Amino acid sequence: MVRHALKELRPDAETRLVCFSGDMDGLRKVSTNVPNQELLAEYLEKPLT
Repeated sequence: MVRHALKELRPDAETRLVCFSGDMDGLRKVSTNVPNQELLAEYLEKPLT
């Protein structure tokens, strides 16, 4: 979204998308608004990827 906005403001600007993930953080809790919560509960405290 930010990259798109920059392109709209400055079409000639060179951009590069950098993405990172903190995949070592474990799932801490199961949200109450998702179905089949018991299926997700077995993955608590495990890395996300």
